Amino acid sequence: MKKYVLVLIAILSVGVSCKPGAKDFSEFLRKFVGVCCSNNNLDSLLEVRSPLLAEFVNNEIGIGSSNNPGTACIGGMYKFETNEGAVDSSLLGYFTMNLPNLSKCKIFANKLPRDGFCEESADPDGIYYKSVKKIGPFVDINDKEDFALRNIQLSAKYKNAQIMYVQILLDKWIVKKMYFIKADGKWWLVFLDKCDCSA
Repeated sequence: MKKYVLVLIAILSVGVSCKPGAKDFSEFLRKFVGVCCSNNNLDSLLEVRSPLLAEFVNNEIGIGSSNNPGTACIGGMYKFETNEGAVDSSLLGYFTMNLPNLSKCKIFANKLPRDGFCEESADPDGIYYKSVKKIGPFVDINDKEDFALRNIQLSAKYKNAQIMYVQILLDKWIVKKMYFIKADGKWWLVFLDKCDCSA
């Protein structure tokens, strides 16, 4: 009997693994948010190429982000190279404010909040995610001609990967929007949508 109990415990331990390769996206997301968002500033971590992000970013895929310096929401992909040297601490709070402790935030699977971008949301605070088919659309950062909206294109190897779109809702507003893909049996952060309501 003891042997079966030990086997069951081992199986359950694997099932709730919080590693980036965890099969359960909710468990992976809980770890990612705990490391990179809770009491932290994800935008700044990306800007300074923090080693904290290294285990969540696949260098072969790259990482992308969008913002709206004007009226258009512009996005693009680039390689992520970890900054192993000293980080200018003045940059860590420069881009956006730190998020609060999110450890007790509820995760809402297979749904996104109603409103919360340009209008207040009546939905409860939490971390929402939903499977989507595409990343975007955004104006391509490399397009100097027509500024047309396009979905972010991943390399052929990853074009059919499963995509999860995540939104964090706090005090009636969406404070973070991210895309993750599953590749090589693991979940990876691939895009931060930093555009605000003015786009």
